[in-house]
Amino acid sequence: AQFAFTEPQALLGPDGVVFGVQDLEPRSAYDALGNIYVAAIGGTPAGTDMWKSMDGGNTFTYLGQPDGAQAASAMAGRAPGAGGGDEDIAISSSGRVYMASLWGVQLPLSITMCNSTNGGATWVANPVSQITPLVDRQWIAAYGDNTVYLTFQQLGVLLSGTNSIFCAKSTDGGLTFTQLTEVTTPQFGVQPDFQGNIAVDPKNGYIYTVFIGHPGNAIYVARSTDGGNTFIIKLVHQGPIGVSYGNVFPILAIDRSSGVHVVFSDGANVYLSSSANKGLIWTTPLRMSNGAETKTAIAPWVDAGDAGMVNVIWWGTSGNSLDEDAQWKVFMAQTLNPYAATPTVTQKAVTDVFHTGPICVEGTGCAEGTRSLAEYASMTVYHDGKAMIVYPDDQQTENPLTYFMKQTDASSVIMTVANEVGIDKPKETTQQLPEHFLLEQNYPNPFNPVTTIRYELPQDSRVSLKVYNMLGQEVATLVNSTQDGGRYAVTFDASNLSSGVYVYKLTAGSFVDVKRMLITK
Repeated sequence: AQFAFTEPQALLGPDGVVFGVQDLEPRSAYDALGNIYVAAIGGTPAGTDMWKSMDGGNTFTYLGQPDGAQAASAMAGRAPGAGGGDEDIAISSSGRVYMASLWGVQLPLSITMCNSTNGGATWVANPVSQITPLVDRQWIAAYGDNTVYLTFQQLGVLLSGTNSIFCAKSTDGGLTFTQLTEVTTPQFGVQPDFQGNIAVDPKNGYIYTVFIGHPGNAIYVARSTDGGNTFIIKLVHQGPIGVSYGNVFPILAIDRSSGVHVVFSDGANVYLSSSANKGLIWTTPLRMSNGAETKTAIAPWVDAGDAGMVNVIWWGTSGNSLDEDAQWKVFMAQTLNPYAATPTVTQKAVTDVFHTGPICVEGTGCAEGTRSLAEYASMTVYHDGKAMIVYPDDQQTENPLTYFMKQTDASSVIMTVANEVGIDKPKETTQQLPEHFLLEQNYPNPFNPVTTIRYELPQDSRVSLKVYNMLGQEVATLVNSTQDGGRYAVTFDASNLSSGVYVYKLTAGSFVDVKRMLITK
């Protein structure tokens, strides 16, 4: 069956001294060597737990708490400390591991930024990585070796809907944050409510963060193209008056061709909206959750692989979110063509019941006992294109623990390792070979400077794929080899070409097809 996963693995550690053992709002990431890191909050002041796997997620070692007692080393284990709220993790291209958490039992709160340059053996902590008062819900993203961005909200003191979003930048590995930009304020005409995560495109350094506009019925993305100095705000989707998308955070991801993908929930369904032009224009929201088994779908998360290849997870139940007997499972859906006129979505429940009872999404406004799982699970696309899911489960123990599971089936969102001309070929899959030769229209089109060309081979063939200008001159050879039957994707970078119309020609055995593409610069 599609979306097969390893058996859920509980991530364990020593007993805590504040809240016992609990781990919520888990996040995962991996470094260039494939080492996997997972972080989850114990809750302030119980600290943030971290684990590491060096064997692709088969086994995990407990690393301690980077923010435990705000110490320079996490090896004290689950020590009573000030941290433990709203954690996020990121990993730089050089393998530096970042973890940020909120600390302080009551307002005013502060943010601790921790980093490790030795694989999590020791940590350096900056307990006051910013001094803005009344902060909440920080997110982080790494770029290059030493740059890390930190976004957070400043809570409105007097009036609801007067929050501001800030973006701080560090160029010394999170030790200091010398640049602070106010991304949006009520005076800009857009009042932020729930703020989702931050992501940086490794290809161009563009920064994106997503948020819900007050009073809750609009999704916005803020984008910076100058390293966080300035931001523009683009509307992703405007819903009807009275609809709330605060169920819980909107989340975004960037695919390998700089496409941006946002997920959000209206309290009943999870939707995906995508942009192929760096956040400027967005697709009509695509419903990712379907069927009676997930009548209610909340707390979505998204990650992406190759161009337009997207995985989404959420918490789903056949009842209503506040039903006393609601049975909750983690669902996953995948689309490989979000820009199509009629996108296709594959969906499946990928866990057993992890929680029974109500789940409230009103944050600190929730009734006691309805927020025991905090506010989300998360999913990360591993380097092989398979999904890694970390989620809280309180069916096995009195307090919820974090569980890890990794996808084992063939429905990857990343093709196999590309060769020197940028060809991606699918790994072994359960899909049958294509029935016919096919050359698809490149996407995006028009484009600048990267696009993807897909084609299908029903049998082993000698393949040539070349690009020509309108004078008939060859300007690029993308493929010139014998290939196995299957489905292929080629990334074409036209950085060295001028604007204009070009044609690309596929020759595979006796099959020949030609299509046009447009470069706009």
